[in-house]
Amino acid sequence: MSLVLLAERLRVGELSPREAVDSYLGRIERLNPHLNAYITLRAEEALAEAESAPRGPLYGVPLAVKDVIDVAGTPTTAASRILADNVPQHDADSVARLRAAGAVILGKLNTHEFAFGATTTSPHFGPARNPWSTDRICGGSSGGSGAAAADEGRSRARGRRFPGRRGASEEYSRSRRLRNRDRYRWPAGA
Repeated sequence: MSLVLLAERLRVGELSPREAVDSYLGRIERLNPHLNAYITLRAEEALAEAESAPRGPLYGVPLAVKDVIDVAGTPTTAASRILADNVPQHDADSVARLRAAGAVILGKLNTHEFAFGATTTSPHFGPARNPWSTDRICGGSSGGSGAAAADEGRSRARGRRFPGRRGASEEYSRSRRLRNRDRYRWPAGA
């Protein structure tokens, strides 16, 4: 189901945000052992957020973010053990905007360590696998996003790109992803 169709079904009440989140969590639970797309799954938090999602254009839509994007109260490891204890207290701007639009954050997606590499084969969290052929990688530093987005009936994935750079994950796993511009902004007051 497309993001647009899912958002419409949620908006008109054909599906509740909790039902949508529950459906995605079930699929992730079944497929993540094979794909390794997620480093951190926020199942309980996502179900709670689904109950109180604000009405907006993304009302109740389940999304996931790359593990270099901060989600308050959820570890941001950048696929590195060095950052295992890094639990941000605030959401990244992109996450705050997604939540304000009604989105529900399912979890953090696998990446190459520090998002610096072309294979998403973290020595600490394992490789993200291509859903079309699990013996292959997804490619790019957003392999978890690529695996999640390429999966049929997929959760929406938010990866990170550098300006002017074409990502590899979507080409390797036949998917596309959204851009994150948070990393290119000056901190408030700077």
